[in-house]
Amino acid sequence: IAFTTVYGTRSCEQYYRTNATSYSNATNIFSPEYVYNQTKIASDCGSGTAITLALDLMKNKGVVPWSSMPYSDANGCSLMPTTSQNALAASYKIGGYSRMLNNDQIAIKTMLAQKHPVIASILIDNYFTNATPGFIWNTAGTGNIGHGVVICGYDDSRNAYKAMNSWGTAWGDGGYIWIDYNFFPSRAGSYVYVMNY
Repeated sequence: IAFTTVYGTRSCEQYYRTNATSYSNATNIFSPEYVYNQTKIASDCGSGTAITLALDLMKNKGVVPWSSMPYSDANGCSLMPTTSQNALAASYKIGGYSRMLNNDQIAIKTMLAQKHPVIASILIDNYFTNATPGFIWNTAGTGNIGHGVVICGYDDSRNAYKAMNSWGTAWGDGGYIWIDYNFFPSRAGSYVYVMNY
């Protein structure tokens, strides 16, 4: 969820809000480490967090650029921000967030058309895990593991949303997957979220 809310969504929002022409670790790519380490549900680094916990932290404390607190899988997710990092984070607070029903295609598409990525928690299965280029996820397979994705586009000709995953560009369609509009609500949490400014 931290990669979804911070690296995917918050970075994209900053990119569009500042009319940036490129992504930068110093100015518009944000640190999932900062948010996750403060919101993880248990001490276990694989315990995950919740969308609203991550969004509330970014609303109340903010978030730091990647360059200030780079993500590392080697520190045991125990690194806490310093006073100066918290002071920097305050410059990057979000105004809040809104939620929409997972089956409200018009609202979701409207947000996407206005360059606001949509945050979703989903239950993934073997079809999702084994996605390949061009694959459209429209049928449930085996497995139900909670996961987060960023809905960042849509294509009516495919009848599908484009979603960014956190597993690197070798997975799926260059790091993305297509999820059928009508299938999506059966795998997503009741609500999806967008950041407000």
